[in-house]
Amino acid sequence: MDTNVTNFNATERKVLDWIIGDQADGEAIRAQLATARQVSRRNTGADFYTTFQVVPDPNHRLARTQLVGDAWARVPGLIRGMTFLLWANQDGFLFALEGAGLGEDISSVNFDTVQLERRRAPTGCLTS
Repeated sequence: MDTNVTNFNATERKVLDWIIGDQADGEAIRAQLATARQVSRRNTGADFYTTFQVVPDPNHRLARTQLVGDAWARVPGLIRGMTFLLWANQDGFLFALEGAGLGEDISSVNFDTVQLERRRAPTGCLTS
């Protein structure tokens, strides 16, 4: 990620790069993430959530809300891999990155060090 975001770990930065690269409004997303401050990071065993706050600059407001983008990845130790979702609030500002374990227990995945490999979404899955 060519922003100076330091609040995200290497896995989060990699996934965010994948998502941003697929979006027409990637520059606005990058601008928002450049102001991000981590609020919390939580692994439930089924999903992980990184929530954060961005400076709500109207010049970088996204025209869409809810799901901004997604990426799919192979994850060592998981059969199905994971999907990662970037979320925006109703005002068009980013607030969360979610990683879904697709029915597998992800509690032992170390998201600070895991090596992900990007893959295509499975057939029949909705993508952004």
